[in-house]
Amino acid sequence: MDSTRTYPRLLRRVRAVLIDSVIAIFVIFSWWMLLPFFEGHSVAAKLAYPLIAWLVLDPILVSRIGSTPGHYIMGLVVQSNKTSDNIGLLRAILRSLLRTLTGWWSFIFVLATCRHQALHDVLVGTLVILRDPASLPKNECIDERALDARNFTYPSRVRRILIIFIYIALSFVAMVLVNTLLISESCLNEGNCRTLDAFFSYAVSILWFFSIGGAVVYGWRCHLFGARRKPVVNAE
Repeated sequence: MDSTRTYPRLLRRVRAVLIDSVIAIFVIFSWWMLLPFFEGHSVAAKLAYPLIAWLVLDPILVSRIGSTPGHYIMGLVVQSNKTSDNIGLLRAILRSLLRTLTGWWSFIFVLATCRHQALHDVLVGTLVILRDPASLPKNECIDERALDARNFTYPSRVRRILIIFIYIALSFVAMVLVNTLLISESCLNEGNCRTLDAFFSYAVSILWFFSIGGAVVYGWRCHLFGARRKPVVNAE
């Protein structure tokens, strides 16, 4: 455990992503406004502006200063999980692509992992820490989660992952069954959906999202049946 690292709360990371999203929207809008000036040019020329903007605002800045604009404003730094150094450009590009592919689902893992890592952080071996925790209130600063190895034994990571996937699969089956019961046949078979059908479908999707989050968090923390931590029995 590295006691010198202090981690942000999930909400601070979400704010950083939202700031970056606003900047991305501005880039896309300005690109759309400039497209008429590129009539007759190649596809590569038309895509050069958003591609360069993405490279500069995310991978290049992360590899150079450890932060996207959103990270910097929120006082966050991206580092390697093995050292206190910034990550290289190729690793930063991979991290950005994985974050885009996994979307908001990735941040569920922040609530489960010991070092508060999102899924894309786990996959590329990075951490997001606070740049200056002393300047923030104590409730904004989080230490590394520690397993109580003295009082409990924990199942292996492979077993935990397997159990999490089983629970996610069961929740998917439950979602399909609930949709079948609540949503009309005309909506399911013909796409002729009423307002009530859309409401039920949206509500079930939200519940499924939270059930996946619960499976990941409680499964990784060893609180799900099939992969629970077990109290240590003192042999005296």
